[in-house]
Amino acid sequence: MKHRRFSALWLYLLNDNEQTEPFPMKTLILADRPGQMGNMLILYAHFLAFCKKNDLKLVNPAFRPYEEYFSLQSSAFDHQVKMSGLFRNYGISNLLLRLLRKSGFKSSLLRSFSIGHDTFYDLDEDMSIASSEYNLISGWLFRGQGTFKEHIIPIRDYFRLSPVYEARLDDYFKAYVLASNLIVGVHIRRGDYKDFEGGKHYHSNEVYASYMRLTKDYFKRPTTFLICSNEAICHEDFKGLETISGPGEAVTDMYALSRCDLVIGPPSTFTIWGQLMTDVPLFQLGTLDFQEFEQELTRVRLRKIEL
Repeated sequence: MKHRRFSALWLYLLNDNEQTEPFPMKTLILADRPGQMGNMLILYAHFLAFCKKNDLKLVNPAFRPYEEYFSLQSSAFDHQVKMSGLFRNYGISNLLLRLLRKSGFKSSLLRSFSIGHDTFYDLDEDMSIASSEYNLISGWLFRGQGTFKEHIIPIRDYFRLSPVYEARLDDYFKAYVLASNLIVGVHIRRGDYKDFEGGKHYHSNEVYASYMRLTKDYFKRPTTFLICSNEAICHEDFKGLETISGPGEAVTDMYALSRCDLVIGPPSTFTIWGQLMTDVPLFQLGTLDFQEFEQELTRVRLRKIEL
């Protein structure tokens, strides 16, 4: 009886006076943040595709700090994304998630669903995540690669930059990037990478510069290296190379890299997202030695540059 009253109370709150009946579609609520913006974008995109395919509603309060950067509009997902209601409040959703998880409460109306940070959940194969009417979700490796690929065009449309940030990026490229040059994006990730996986992806500027010179020598074209980093960039460490700093904000840096002819950087969702959005060739340092790197360069199809 206690659980039934609890469910009835939350059903009333969930509807948020928008309608007298519950939503006819089951709802997933992303109520936890498994990382920074790159992680959140990838997680959001996989759930968008999953909900579209399976006719589910999606509420993502965890993404609210980043919403101003993106259009978040695509006719393909109009029926899936719920942008109002109680669950749009991250504090409430996250608190309820933790309470449900701690109590073990679950019903046909409401429950939590969590996986460990290193646990993989295949959205293409398993629908149990949506077994209740309202499902509060926590975890990182929720992936549905097949469904994601099927919906990549509307996903790219949904995550276009908002007009304000798109204009900032356009102005940056007009002011600082010579269109006739080969544009190579370089992502220098420091900070937390000093300890991440034992620091194996924490590279010195000397290492980055060696790969940059190899790239320039291979293509034998005037080349501009657009460098984005989470720390101050010392351009003196890249003598003999034409370098410029990225726009400076995380989101415009991310999308500036996606506009380059190719990108060099450590494994990171920050650059993986750009590759997903534009198919920019991405070379991950630490996964390729010099010889393998040069072999991969032979597979790059560059845009035709008007000289």
